[in-house]
Amino acid sequence: MSGWDPRPWNETEPSTGDLMWYSRTPQDVATFVGDAISWVQANPTFRVEPAPTPPVVLIEAWNEFGEGSYILPTVGYGASYGNALAAMLTGP
Repeated sequence: MSGWDPRPWNETEPSTGDLMWYSRTPQDVATFVGDAISWVQANPTFRVEPAPTPPVVLIEAWNEFGEGSYILPTVGYGASYGNALAAMLTGP
């Protein structure tokens, strides 16, 4: 969800042999999390607890810097991933 960089492990895509790289922007991550929340709200049988308890959505690998899967602040992106998530969660 938040990205994958296989370069540290020199992994390739099995069927093509290409070096894989999935890029994402802070807005991509925020949109994906927003879509996950909307899905949980639209499918109440999959909720951990019934409404009005907020839905639970897990963001896995939020700090996997070696794999390119992170939302923590970095030198290159600052807090842009966290800011995008905060803006999506608090809304206009």
